[in-house]
Amino acid sequence: MATGEIRFTENGTGIRRRTYLRDHAGLPASSLWTDLGETGHNRQAKSELKRLFPGGQTADLFKTPKPERLLYKILRVATAPGDIVLDCFLGSGTTAAVAQKTGRRWVGIEWSAETVQTYARPRLIWNPWWLSLLCCGMTRTLPLHPHLPTQELAQRSRQAPTPVEARRWQLLALVADELTVKQAARLVGLNYDYARRVIHRYNREGPMALRDRRLEARAPGTRPLLTAEQQQELAQAVQGPAPGGGLWSGPVVARWIAEKTGREQVRPQRGHDYLRRVGMSPQRPRPRHTKADPAAQEAFKKKSGG
Repeated sequence: MATGEIRFTENGTGIRRRTYLRDHAGLPASSLWTDLGETGHNRQAKSELKRLFPGGQTADLFKTPKPERLLYKILRVATAPGDIVLDCFLGSGTTAAVAQKTGRRWVGIEWSAETVQTYARPRLIWNPWWLSLLCCGMTRTLPLHPHLPTQELAQRSRQAPTPVEARRWQLLALVADELTVKQAARLVGLNYDYARRVIHRYNREGPMALRDRRLEARAPGTRPLLTAEQQQELAQAVQGPAPGGGLWSGPVVARWIAEKTGREQVRPQRGHDYLRRVGMSPQRPRPRHTKADPAAQEAFKKKSGG
């Protein structure tokens, strides 16, 4: 509450927690794309076919084309230059054409030879390099220092030890693959300003700048207080009475550990931890009310048969 993260509502009946964007590395990438400027639409897909086949009638064109912008976005998210893209339903060849324009290799499968000859083959033959700029319209707004090749950026995103680090590498791979920072950040679920800071840090410090520093901030694993044999001895000891009588508790176990290991002091919390490790739960006496009447309680037990 002192930091302002937890506060009460005005009427005092509810509690709210306030979170800040700076405390979050990013958000999961959304599967709902509503920006038609990036994904295209059906009418645009038809226009692309008309541009490829200017003499054809609209009714004679391929019935279910996909806009190249949509495939461009999907391939940027899921692949890197040099990867092999498999399209099991080649159709008019949209996926293969975009893969070819963006430096991917591709394999297409289509059961209809007529569809391949009529639509896919002409589309793939008429595929000049400059059409990728016309189709995709992507320009890089923030330069990326060539510390690593683009393909290695994508590979490092798959091999990263944490999701935070993987998302940073994927951001760089998309920017290096000609997406703007805004588009790349949206695809990987990062805040735009945070994405720019990641890129600037990478340009300045190189690959080490992308490591997840939270791993370095964690304290190294502490040495266990008890060996496996001593823990087994404790498990047997708690089956009997506690030293001095009473129940086994965290402080009692802590004193037992101190005696066994020759330590001057063991915190009671560590005693609670080891009590749970051996399958016991801390026992606490039932609290008594300060105004309780023992005589009345005994009389109630006798009357109720307890």
